Amino acid sequence: MAWVSAGLFRFEDPCHGFNGYQNGRLWCHELAEMFVSLPKQHLVARQTPVQLVLVRDYCRFVVFVAADMGPPFDDDQPFLELFKAVSTGLDEESKLPLSLWLLEDPDSPVALPGAACLDLHDCLHILLNRGYSTADEAFVVGFSMGNDRRCRRWHQRLLAVVSHRFYPRVYRHSRLDLWQFWRGVWLGQRTLPLMQFTPQDFLRLGERLGEIRQALGLQLCSQP
Repeated sequence: MAWVSAGLFRFEDPCHGFNGYQNGRLWCHELAEMFVSLPKQHLVARQTPVQLVLVRDYCRFVVFVAADMGPPFDDDQPFLELFKAVSTGLDEESKLPLSLWLLEDPDSPVALPGAACLDLHDCLHILLNRGYSTADEAFVVGFSMGNDRRCRRWHQRLLAVVSHRFYPRVYRHSRLDLWQFWRGVWLGQRTLPLMQFTPQDFLRLGERLGEIRQALGLQLCSQP
């Protein structure tokens, strides 16, 4: 699986509920209406999911090659296939901005508790049924911090402040995103410790996503 970049376009339509620096998901036919200069050859299908990644005053939209690249991640789907699709299609850790790498990458000398390796982070996106908007990323990071028993409240508050004020704009968490962050912290604190898990550890709990969620007490995450 890979992502297909379709180019840069001005993001000028506030009617869909997106501001100038927020990630979101739309459909190709909506994009065609929003961007009059949208090259038609880049539309894979009218119902192909699209991930918007906004950079300053412009948005770079990326079309998923396959619909199973993003949520919803259903209970009856094979976990290993989902993991391979997601981990192949997303950016590598090495491309993270410095401010994110310092606090959220376990290889950083000053990483906060809850910093997850890329494989575990991708697994959590699938288990928690979360996409890749800033709100979804905030929820997954919050879950990781809440799930790490070494993490203290001041660690969580530090990340909330830094991600809200000092992250690069495209990664920055809004106040609404931070609400998702604290929701993730709450759920992570009430879930069995997962921070040392590998994809193979999850597969020992079951082949289907629903079986793994059931074993971990994350059944409610199957709901959109």
